[in-house]
Amino acid sequence: MRVTGRRAAPSGDASVETPAATVPLRSAVQAAGSTGKHRPARLPAPTRGHRIFATTSRAEVSPAQHVRTHIAVATTTDHATVAVSGEVDLSVTPRLRDLLAEELQLEPAALVVDLSDVSFCSAGGLSVLLDAVTTAHARGIPCAIIATHPAVLRPIRLLQLDRVLPVHHDRADAEDWLSLLHRLR
Repeated sequence: MRVTGRRAAPSGDASVETPAATVPLRSAVQAAGSTGKHRPARLPAPTRGHRIFATTSRAEVSPAQHVRTHIAVATTTDHATVAVSGEVDLSVTPRLRDLLAEELQLEPAALVVDLSDVSFCSAGGLSVLLDAVTTAHARGIPCAIIATHPAVLRPIRLLQLDRVLPVHHDRADAEDWLSLLHRLR
C-alpha cells in the first residue's frame, strides 16, 4: 500500500483505522468510488485531530498528539528567564526567536533559557538557541541554557554544540555559573 496525502493505492489487505471502527481498505476504496485502474481512489478524509500514518502493510488514522508548547518570560534583577515547555518545532521557533530577540534588546544582566520541560528540539530550535547565544555574547550578556531531556541534549552533543552553547543540567548550576561570570567581570 502506498499513501500520499489522502490518496492510497491498495495492494493486499490493508485497513483504515478510525476511532469508531476498523474498515477494510478495499471497502473504503469501493465506498469512495473507483477512479480507474491507473488513478488511486480517494480515501474518506480523516476526522479533525487525526493524522495518517503509513507503513508498508496498512494505513492508520491515529489521534494527533497535540503537545502544547508554553513559553514564559520572567525577569528579575539578576537575570531574565525564558522558560519553554513542550516541543520546540517548526511552529514554535519563530515565536521563540522573537521572544529571545526582544529580551536581548532589553539588555538584561543575564539570560537564562530554561528547556528543562522540553521533550523535543528541532534543528530550527537549535539554530534559534545558537543565534540567541551569539547575540548575547556580542552584546556582553551572559547566557545559560538549562536542558535535561535526552532528546534535547543528544543532538547538542552529537553536533558538538555544547562547545558553543552554555548548557547546564539544572537551574542551580546555571545560576552558579552566571554568578561566577558576574564576579569575573
